[in-house]
Amino acid sequence: MPTSPADTLDWKSVELRHDAFARLALILPDGTIHSEVVPVRAFPTTDPLHWIAFCDSQGHELFLLESLEMLNSATREILEKELARREFQPLIQRVIEARAGSSQTDWRVETERGVVAFATTTEENVRVHGRHGVAITDTHGIRYRIVDQRTLDPVSRRILKRFL
Repeated sequence: MPTSPADTLDWKSVELRHDAFARLALILPDGTIHSEVVPVRAFPTTDPLHWIAFCDSQGHELFLLESLEMLNSATREILEKELARREFQPLIQRVIEARAGSSQTDWRVETERGVVAFATTTEENVRVHGRHGVAITDTHGIRYRIVDQRTLDPVSRRILKRFL
């Protein structure tokens, strides 16, 4: 017996497309449109092909997709691109500077892709992630990661320590 509407969905007939404002819409086989959906992997590292939640703009789960293999190829391609865009997480290798102002902190860091400048608005945007990792979320929602802060150079660690 199905426990939710997602259990009865014909996922091969579900469509994803972007609206005029580049927001993702989920179109069900019956024609129902869920605007501004946000796909989120339940297990992005350990099981990226399974358990994708489709949430509304407030973060409430609408549907849960068991496997990417349940989608048609066009919809799967759109979903994979959307997930890759959302999950883009540059790895910080060195903190060059972090200047705290009255309304934001301006950062300059070196990532595996080169030197990047970004801003954070609150101290809550810098969080310990796991035992030794750090996640820094900028004003655009991009999450920068430090896998293990112990591997940073002494200057980077000193700068980072002010925000943890």
